[in-house]
Amino acid sequence: MLKIAGELADGSVTTWTTPDIIAEHIGPRLGAAAAAAGRPTPRTVVVVSAAVTHDPDDLRQELAQTLAPASRLPSYRALLDRQHLTGVHETALLGSEDVVAEGISAYARAGVTDLIVSVRGDAAAQQRTRELVSTVRRAAPTAR
Repeated sequence: MLKIAGELADGSVTTWTTPDIIAEHIGPRLGAAAAAAGRPTPRTVVVVSAAVTHDPDDLRQELAQTLAPASRLPSYRALLDRQHLTGVHETALLGSEDVVAEGISAYARAGVTDLIVSVRGDAAAQQRTRELVSTVRRAAPTAR
């Protein structure tokens, strides 16, 4: 699928992926397929769950239960296995402002062109997360 996306599409959208799998697997395959087809490098879009929270362990456990069915779907299971993860909850950016901001930066360093943040947690965590994402976005260089 990455080869086809690189050859034909303007980009690829992933979810439940880590910066490492983007940098080591998804990005290089997209880019190589695009180059071989004489096309520009496609955009790499990632959807990530995130929450600025004082209790990341509890929220991660909640996400593990809520998202468990997705972790068992064959296509996601294969992707999780490639990342050595037990479930989709392990891809979430959860913790302090610094932890979540570093996670966002890691995606940028991995070559992600567009990051879609699925805000999680209670109302206070959601508000803190939206504020952080807004701050990080304003500070980031303009994307292509």
